[in-house]
Amino acid sequence: MVNVELLPVPPTIHEQPVPHVIFREGDVITLSCIATGHPEPQYEWFKENFKLPGEETSTLTVRLFLLSHLIMLMNM
Repeated sequence: MVNVELLPVPPTIHEQPVPHVIFREGDVITLSCIATGHPEPQYEWFKENFKLPGEETSTLTVRLFLLSHLIMLMNM
């Protein structure tokens, strides 16, 4: 019998949201981040320094973009 222990591997970000994109009010916006590591990285999305509840996947979709969402995108 062989015991194998996996050591932690720091997260590596392979893809992150683009810092500057132009959107129009009413657009559907999808932001994504791809990271690897061990244990598997967890994702959290924030708006104005507040965590968006339930948004814990590598993709965030804003279904109806409003001008008030600009603050979230500018703070990334």
